[in-house]
Amino acid sequence: MNNISFSKKFSPQHDNGERILYWRKGKPFANEATGYYLVTLNTGIVVSALWQNGKFSHDGNELEVIAYMKFPSPYKSD
Repeated sequence: MNNISFSKKFSPQHDNGERILYWRKGKPFANEATGYYLVTLNTGIVVSALWQNGKFSHDGNELEVIAYMKFPSPYKSD
């Protein structure tokens, strides 16, 4: 076990935003950024939805959301 090392991307000095990717209940605050989020619907389905003007929408339909998470950014190496 002494030969285990961790990538520097997990150190507090190298915050690449990964730690903010977690599920939150309800809806975002009104001042959160407009954009795409992963959302869990009351049916248990997970979809990407647009957060805009205090509402989540997908294909033009307003959604009943249980939880949401910021959409992950594409992988990029250290």
